[in-house]
This record gives sequence, structure tokens and C-alpha cells, in this order.
Amino acid sequence: HLPFLAGDTTADVIHLPDRDGWLSLPVSPMVRTAHNAGLEAHIWTVNDEARMNALLAAGVDGIFTDHPALLRRVIAKKAWQKTPRK
Repeated sequence: HLPFLAGDTTADVIHLPDRDGWLSLPVSPMVRTAHNAGLEAHIWTVNDEARMNALLAAGVDGIFTDHPALLRRVIAKKAWQKTPRK
């Protein structure tokens, strides 16, 4: 629940942390809430390939990382997997 999204906002995007200490945050409901409010959801800082895949599957719009080459490979792999085979 993101109560601050209930009012009027001029924002286009919300930046959310991936973790609170050692605890991974429940991103799917936050992404859904942001999207329902007309906002993109960007998550920071994600450096693990499995977590990147999970976040992309959850529908995040952006990922901040210290390893951009890894994120590019993850995105490229996902795009390749979605490409119809002939």
C-alpha cells in the first residue's frame, strides 16, 4: 500500500528500493499500485541476475544497477525468448 499515491501528483515515476536491509520488498503490489496511479516503477539497486529477472517479470519499468552489462544481457535474453520462432 502506497498511501501517498492517493492524492494528486505531478510525478511520472516512483523509485522504490529493492530491499530493506536483508529483506526483499514485495515489489509486485507496489508496481501494480504505481501503475494504477499512472506512474512508472523503477527499482534500485539490483545487482543479481535472478532478481533482475523476477523484477522484470513483475512488470517494473526500470532497474538501477551497479552492473549495467549484466542487466543488458538479462534484457536481451528476455527479448530473445519473446521473439517468435519461424
